[in-house]
Amino acid sequence: MLAFFLKEDKAINDAMEKVAEWVENSDFSQRAKSEFLAGADFRLVAHARAIGSTVVTREKYEPHARKKIKIPNACRRLDVSCADPFDMLRHEGARFILE
Repeated sequence: MLAFFLKEDKAINDAMEKVAEWVENSDFSQRAKSEFLAGADFRLVAHARAIGSTVVTREKYEPHARKKIKIPNACRRLDVSCADPFDMLRHEGARFILE
């Protein structure tokens, strides 16, 4: 049986350091930085970076955003794969059949 939560190991801790370093050195507002680092998005991006996963989100990349760190912005800057739910469903070959 798979564990619901991934344990934080050295690779994940290293990824969290890299993500935090990028956040602190970014041009986002201090409030945006604090909110991102205090929330789940920070851990989500770090875990994906550590294990080579893709983050699936409905958020859209905003190249000029400064008030909120969006998941796609963080993923793009940190070389983490990111997709929207529809891209993920297409990639996985999901089919919905109405009868």
